[in-house]
This record gives sequence, C-alpha cells and structure tokens, in this order.
Amino acid sequence: MKHNHKSLYEWACLINADREEERMIIEKDPYIEEAVKELEKLECDPERMDEYLFSQKNLSDYATQMKFSKELGKAEGEHILASLIQKLFLDGRIEDARLAVDDENMRIKLYREYHLI
Repeated sequence: MKHNHKSLYEWACLINADREEERMIIEKDPYIEEAVKELEKLECDPERMDEYLFSQKNLSDYATQMKFSKELGKAEGEHILASLIQKLFLDGRIEDARLAVDDENMRIKLYREYHLI
C-alpha cells in the first residue's frame, strides 16, 4: 500500500476504533496522535468545540461556494463560446470558428471583435 493510502486507511480505522485499536494506531503516527489530543481537548471545552465546528462549517461553505462559482463560470464561458461560434458561422467565418475552439488567443481576439467580453 502506498504511504498516502496507508495513512488515509489509518485515519479511517481511527474513526471506528475501540480504545485498544485507537492506542495502537496512535502509537504508529504522530500526526494522528496530535489530532486525537486536540479532539480530546475540544471534547472537554464546549466553547472551543463550538468554535471549531463553526470554523469547519465556514470552510465547507467556502468550498461549496467556490465549486458553484467555478461551475457557473464554466457554463457562462461555454455560453459565450457558443455565441461566438454562432456569429462566426453566420458571417461565413468557418475557419475562424475552428480556430476559436482550438486556440485560446484567437478565441479571445474574436470575443473582443464581437464584443462578447
């Protein structure tokens, strides 16, 4: 098993481990040991646990927003490219349409020419 997969496997095992299994996993990996110590501290301090959960929620929300923005941007980009290709075909510029698909610099030049960006 590659190191990355082994480490991931150990983290996954920790989630379902009983106390003895947990102790054995912790002894093998100092990162897991440190994480378990931090979790134990959080469990003893409800205020810190709330802060941690709030922070994790914010990170999750941010990741979701970034994914949505990326997907939206991709869809918008595809729409603009489709508009450009349509305009080029209507103008009889078939070769330019082909170039627009394959060449980003040409595509940007044509976007500007047709006032799409």
